[in-house]
Amino acid sequence: MIIRLATPNEIPIIKSYGKKVQEEATVGYLTQNDEIPTKETYFWGESYYFVLVNHDHICGWVLVGDTYHPFKQEPTGMIIELYVLPNYRNYGFGQQLMAAALKHFKYKGYKTVQLNVFAGNPAKKMYEKLGFRDVSTAMEIHF
Repeated sequence: MIIRLATPNEIPIIKSYGKKVQEEATVGYLTQNDEIPTKETYFWGESYYFVLVNHDHICGWVLVGDTYHPFKQEPTGMIIELYVLPNYRNYGFGQQLMAAALKHFKYKGYKTVQLNVFAGNPAKKMYEKLGFRDVSTAMEIHF
C-alpha cells in the first residue's frame, strides 16, 4: 500500500463515488438523490486528492485544499473529503490518509487544519484521536 497524489485518470474514478461518499459522510443528512455541493465552495486555493493504492487499485482517498481562517486571518489547510472503500475499512487506512494530509499541510507551513464532520459520523472519533477538537456547532430547525 502506498499513498501518493492521484493521477488525472484516477480523478473521474474518485468522483464517480461522489453521491455515495456524500450520503455516508453526512450520515444520511444528504442522500444520493440530493445535488452534490461543489467542493469549490470549501476552499480558495489548490486542492489535491491523495490516494491510497494497492497494486494500482484505489482503496481510499483524502481531498485536501487551502482555505482562509475567518477568525485568525491566515491561510488554513482543509480536509475536504476522506473516504475509504468499504472492503478496506477497519485496517487503519483512514488514519494513514489523514497522516499524509497533515504531513502535506505541515510541509506547506500551515498552523491550522480544519475539517467538517457530521454528528453521528464514526470518523469523528478518529479525528479526535488525531488531535482535532470541536470549534463550533452548526444547528438548524426545519419547518
